[in-house]
Amino acid sequence: MIRIDSDTLATWGQKCLKSTAISVVDGTQYVLQATCDTEVARHVIGIYRIGMSIADSIDPPFTFRELKNGDVAVCKDSVGELVFGLLTHLDREEFSESFPLHELNPACGRLLEMIEERQLVDKTRSPRWRLDSDGKRSLVAELNSFVDDYRQEILSDAFSARMNRYLAHSTEMEHELLSQIDHAFQRTSRATAIRMDFGYKPPEALPDGPGSVDLDEATSHRDVLLMALRNVFEDSLLSCTWKLEHCREKGYGYHALFILDACKVSDDLATGAVIGDAWDVAVTKGAGIHVSYNADSRISNAYGLGVISRRQTQAVRAFKEQTVTSMVRGDFFMQIRPELAAQTFGTVCHEHGAYLPLKENLS
Repeated sequence: MIRIDSDTLATWGQKCLKSTAISVVDGTQYVLQATCDTEVARHVIGIYRIGMSIADSIDPPFTFRELKNGDVAVCKDSVGELVFGLLTHLDREEFSESFPLHELNPACGRLLEMIEERQLVDKTRSPRWRLDSDGKRSLVAELNSFVDDYRQEILSDAFSARMNRYLAHSTEMEHELLSQIDHAFQRTSRATAIRMDFGYKPPEALPDGPGSVDLDEATSHRDVLLMALRNVFEDSLLSCTWKLEHCREKGYGYHALFILDACKVSDDLATGAVIGDAWDVAVTKGAGIHVSYNADSRISNAYGLGVISRRQTQAVRAFKEQTVTSMVRGDFFMQIRPELAAQTFGTVCHEHGAYLPLKENLS
């Protein structure tokens, strides 16, 4: 079983939550506003943590105690409290509603599968076990069996193989992203790094518009943007790496990293504004919105964006780590399903005066 420390999980969890929030401008800074999908993502992260708590436990989490009046009291340890709380409050439809294109981390997915297979939500919420001593004993036995079976399964070699298959897609994206960054610094001594998010205004904000954008339209808009930027920046644009995101309230959007030759283009704020305007106006005909990470000095400094010299090895290393974390590692908890991998991630690389084809190599 893959073990990840709590601080790293917290960082990845924050990235997952941020991808579901809506960015709004407050003065000169961007502020994130949570959505209903943000709360569902928070539940997914919580379910993963419950799964890990079960995997790390040893004792049966539920017991019962005979009372003097002949009744039975159900007792729960810390893991039992987590499991019982999950079964009491679980909404079995919320994930598919908020993230219809995604699959869950196997630790979450298998936990929910076993709950569904054993009908534990219905049994836990049934009034019978609260009123009947035999029902309480039966429920304790069933919940302990569930916890033990999940614990054994998640610690098995077969489950480790399932987890590795799930993580392979994110690992491949990470390697490709780092490769593009390294390649850019091989071609120039100073690079201008720009991180942006692209999305769409809500349908109600465009009363005369076409309504919600589907995946084919989002893909077309992405390609038109990249072709337009080729003409605008010519050989100063070294590469662009993009990643698809989607949830119910925000719809489709993209995380994007642009790397330019800083010897030719060094004003990251003006360049980000040009790219953002191209998306908002020229490509989406006024339906688009964007966030430029470089436009907010707090975010830009935290992510190591702007002009970076390849001699600044610590700055390059920090930039790589922040970029990979913000674009890829939030997928640890859930990711777009493998059958859509070709539309999930790709790069465009300008090489020797000509653009290489759009790279969608993760299908």
